[in-house]
Amino acid sequence: MERVFASLVQGLLRWGVRVTVFAHPESFNDRLTDSPTHRLTDSPTHRLTDSPTHRLTDSPTERLLVQVPTYAPVGRLHPQAAEMRHTQVAARFISDVGTFDIIHDHTRLGAVDFAALDVPAVTTAHYDPTRDPMRWAREVAAGHPYVALSNAQMRSAPDVNWTGVIPNGIDQSFYRPGEDRFGYLVHIAALGPRKGTDLAIRIARAAGRQLVVIGSADRADPEGFAREVEPLLGDEHVTWLDEQSGDAKLPWLQGAAALLHPIRWDEPFGLVYVEALACGVPVLTLNRGAAPELVQHGVTGVVADQWTDLIDAARDPHRWSPQACRASVSHLTDDAMVEAYLNLYEQLIDRGTRPKPIPRQRRASLPISP
Repeated sequence: MERVFASLVQGLLRWGVRVTVFAHPESFNDRLTDSPTHRLTDSPTHRLTDSPTHRLTDSPTERLLVQVPTYAPVGRLHPQAAEMRHTQVAARFISDVGTFDIIHDHTRLGAVDFAALDVPAVTTAHYDPTRDPMRWAREVAAGHPYVALSNAQMRSAPDVNWTGVIPNGIDQSFYRPGEDRFGYLVHIAALGPRKGTDLAIRIARAAGRQLVVIGSADRADPEGFAREVEPLLGDEHVTWLDEQSGDAKLPWLQGAAALLHPIRWDEPFGLVYVEALACGVPVLTLNRGAAPELVQHGVTGVVADQWTDLIDAARDPHRWSPQACRASVSHLTDDAMVEAYLNLYEQLIDRGTRPKPIPRQRRASLPISP
């Protein structure tokens, strides 16, 4: 999600949009900014556009990085509580400044705070909208608009106020085929049963292939990692590299015979699929979530119903054309993603779209008898 967010900010700046980013200072890196960050209290007001027609591209490029504290005075906040503090600080700043045209939220709980503001807001559903805590936010901020990452995600929650589907895009000049491909398989994920890491190891073992595993324990299920995955990482056919930066991960992805990703959950998108296919690497996965939308079964890899059905494909992953793999995701670029969001912003601004707050409950004028 962080890579997608950085690409979106950079793309908006290229289009000449004024962008204010609310994040913890440690979130910023050289890819997002080369200028010093500004303190919250020192930040001037910024608008996406001063044009009455709300043409975002008429705005001169300008960026503001607002450092949002995500710590508590005493003790340490739970991650969800930290996110609530983050969105509260952002909402208060937006309300005080009063000159923003639109809010683009990428959190699970931000809709609760942004629903009360007189500014159009939209949330990209990077998480499962049917599960807590995102489900709580949808119940409180009824009618808040969301962007889906795939048709599968939109179908999974038909009661959500979806504005449409905008897939995540990537920089395809960075993710490109390498000069050589080798015989190993690669598994890149937050390691755990949910991502099928244990299944990937068993499939590679059965297929007689070496498996390169890139990632750290799934923070959503550390017990599952310790129980189901960690004991298998010492197998002789497994090379575990832990979490890697994009630059360090790329050569391993480019040199792989296939990406092995036998997921056990309905993943809303699967950015690693797009990255692999753009590198000309086929994908072997299970029929869950958005996988069938990204992988063309029999053309750019395999979408199987059972994990054992991936063993034969893992034995002979070179049957799929690297050119076909890359061509299948040629439309999923960061530029296309940015342009789609720009069009959505303009639609929401022109309509003055706001969340529909839940009506206040009447207070009794007399004490209620026991």
